[in-house]
Amino acid sequence: MPAAPTGICRQDIAGLIDAGVTWLRLDSPAYGAGIDPEPARVRRATDPAGRLGCVIATDNALIRAARARQPGGTR
Repeated sequence: MPAAPTGICRQDIAGLIDAGVTWLRLDSPAYGAGIDPEPARVRRATDPAGRLGCVIATDNALIRAARARQPGGTR
C-alpha cells in the first residue's frame, strides 16, 4: 500500500484507540488476490507474490503503529 493510504489508516487507528477501542481487526481483500492466481491473471499482475508481500508489510506497519499507540492493547 502506498505511504499516503497507510498514513490515513494509521490516523484512523490512532483515533479509534484514543476513543477507547481496545480491539482492532485488520482485513485486507488483497490477501485473497495474493493466494488465488485467477484475480492476479485478470489484473495481469506480474508479481502476485510481491504484491502479497507488500500487503503483509502494510499490515505489519499498522500493527506496530497500534501497539506503539497502546502498548499491550493489541495482540
